[in-house]
Amino acid sequence: MTTPLKDLNQENVETLQTAFANATTTKERILLLQTMPPSSQLVDFYQALIRRAIDSPSSQEAIELQNLAFDRWVKSVADPSEILEQTNTIILEPAQSIAQKDFALRASITRLDQLISLGHPANPEQLRQLLDIALQKNQANLQGTALLAGAYLHSRHPELVGSKYLEDQIEVLIDTPNLPEYNQACALQVIAELRLTDMLPYVRDQIRHPGSDAIKLKAIQALGAIGTNEDLPLLNEQEASTPELFWATIHAQEQIKERLTPPHSIATH
Repeated sequence: MTTPLKDLNQENVETLQTAFANATTTKERILLLQTMPPSSQLVDFYQALIRRAIDSPSSQEAIELQNLAFDRWVKSVADPSEILEQTNTIILEPAQSIAQKDFALRASITRLDQLISLGHPANPEQLRQLLDIALQKNQANLQGTALLAGAYLHSRHPELVGSKYLEDQIEVLIDTPNLPEYNQACALQVIAELRLTDMLPYVRDQIRHPGSDAIKLKAIQALGAIGTNEDLPLLNEQEASTPELFWATIHAQEQIKERLTPPHSIATH
């Protein structure tokens, strides 16, 4: 569902901008910004706020203000290329925190999906460039968000992001030493969503030697999506340390059996 743009006359725009300028604290500006709508007449105003925030020290309130400004700005813009360019700027800025980059990436992908669905085409190369940048090793947990974003766009617009591109990115990611748990969990989730059967050895290894219960859970869920009958013994031998792992193991076994049992093998009377 798209966010409708609010039509504002020049007087409305000037009133809002004056009120914002007269606010004396970041908290006051945040409260005021929360009341301001996405609007084509306020695009330049929101853009200026984002630029100013990027150049300012990132206190928690400053981060919140920038994220709000980006949210309003991205919902006011109808040009995918402009959105991709601005998001690239934020992700490439060393002073930006992972939280700011993560917010910008998620918000931009959501808006891009809306615009593409409305007939505003995005440049596939420019989009993949954004994902490539977000997937770089120095982006820490942003890599996982980029994978999820790519998988989401693949499900909605496969002509823009192919499954082979995502599989190649996952292969690079899982070979990264000391991979953060969040990125590992995202990789397993995308493996399950895209049914990447070539990743079965990795999934099995994460069940046998998980870094945590959370990773083991994601791996069991992935095995349920892509595993074979040969994986049933591996699931049977698992000792569930939590109720979530127990039920995930049961469900994974049921998924494999249901998926691989030929219809004609069901007994009829």
